[in-house]
Amino acid sequence: MVMSMSAKNNICHICNLCCPEGVRLVAGYICADCLIQISCTDVEDPKYAFYVAKLKELWQAG
Repeated sequence: MVMSMSAKNNICHICNLCCPEGVRLVAGYICADCLIQISCTDVEDPKYAFYVAKLKELWQAG
């Protein structure tokens, strides 16, 4: 996990919360909790499409 000095940079692109632990990915930040949720979500789960869309936003912004 990554710890950043600036709290405003730690706004998760998925949940929009300020989180101290997470990772920088392309042009954004994803908190540790959302990373866990993404990795545990089955492709049949309705949340899967949401996560794919949010990750696509980051990829396109980068």
